[in-house]
Amino acid sequence: MSEDELRRAARQGAAEHARSTADCKDPIEYLVASVGGDRRVAMELSQVDRLEEVESATVEKAGTLRFIQYRGELLQLIDVGQAMGAASSTDPDRRVWKTIVRSNGGTSYGLVVDDVLDIIEVSANEKPHPSPDSAIASVLVVGGRVTEVIDEVWLAASFGALGGPELHADGTPTNRGQAPPEESLQVAPEVTQLCTFRLGKTLYGIDVLDVQEVLMPLQRTPIPLSPPEVEGLLNLRGDTVLSVDLGVLLGIPEAERMARARSARTSLGKGAEVPDRMNVVLRSSQGSFSMLVDEVGEVLDLPRALFEPCPSTISSVQRRVASGVFKLQSDILIQLDVDQLHALVAQSQALARV
Repeated sequence: MSEDELRRAARQGAAEHARSTADCKDPIEYLVASVGGDRRVAMELSQVDRLEEVESATVEKAGTLRFIQYRGELLQLIDVGQAMGAASSTDPDRRVWKTIVRSNGGTSYGLVVDDVLDIIEVSANEKPHPSPDSAIASVLVVGGRVTEVIDEVWLAASFGALGGPELHADGTPTNRGQAPPEESLQVAPEVTQLCTFRLGKTLYGIDVLDVQEVLMPLQRTPIPLSPPEVEGLLNLRGDTVLSVDLGVLLGIPEAERMARARSARTSLGKGAEVPDRMNVVLRSSQGSFSMLVDEVGEVLDLPRALFEPCPSTISSVQRRVASGVFKLQSDILIQLDVDQLHALVAQSQALARV
């Protein structure tokens, strides 16, 4: 493919990105980071699995590739600054590398940036500008600053994270300027196993591997000056675990949750006691914490074919902590990401202390 053809393909991709953005009624949330000093890059928040701070001393090299041992597997790290022709974001003299973890087709990889700056909402009317650079999907002007939306799938495939090509000696991909091969995009596992629960009338699910245990109501020790969603501390066999009211955290209206309680009372019969909320104890990469939910359901084995990106009809807070939705026969299940939940709680606690 000639250089002119590559540029035309890049412009066409940017135009399609612009059309898809215009079709979205709600604002689009972007995670904004810096590379190469003051160069701003972004990716849609819905594409971010989690944020990590990687100790540079734990990074291992295999030729030009960098890896860390992460959740029992090898996680490849991609230097976004280097990929974009800017200063490297993987300076070994820096103790901590800011890393955006992303999964595609069942394969996870980490995008290393200089720093994570902000989460911004961009109006659906904001028109992205095309970019001739294969690493850049489009360019936005946000708050008077040029921000480049990275094509993270191209980066991952080009740097071999999705089974892509060999790299040059300097660590840049040999196929820079070309689209990643279709066969490099791996197929996700066919079934996802989720522990389900309800908040009000909405059905949610968490990967069963992230669920430590489900418990009946326990006594909680209040924490002074904590945000409203923090119920207190639980004592689990000598371990102290934070207890969070997930309904408050996600902004579920109290009226909706009270309606569920009235419905449960009616179904159980007059005078029956409605069970108190349940504790679902979760394991995140930052430690365990407990969620208070209205009702715990069954464990479901769901085909990946039913999985879809988050629709615009759910709230921005739900989209921030959800990895996507499953369309069931008579319901929609929102799959939550345990690390994003933990990050949202940590952020709320930090703001409450200000």
